[in-house]
Amino acid sequence: MAINGISMGTKSLTFFLALVTFTYLLSRSSSVEAHDIIVGDDSGWTLNGFNYTAWAHSQKFAVGDNLVFKYDSALHD
Repeated sequence: MAINGISMGTKSLTFFLALVTFTYLLSRSSSVEAHDIIVGDDSGWTLNGFNYTAWAHSQKFAVGDNLVFKYDSALHD
């Protein structure tokens, strides 16, 4: 049955496509945020044998993330 020249099927399809598009955009929004990641976590950048390879493997990096190197300026120049 047509209401104002637009069938209920067309309205339902339009609503469904809008809902799918909104859901897709909402799911993608969390993946576009950049994060500041402190290298070495709480230990920071140290000389005391921290295993940075193991640390890197435990992290999830994304394009746009920033690596922050916190260090003791008395030990590094």
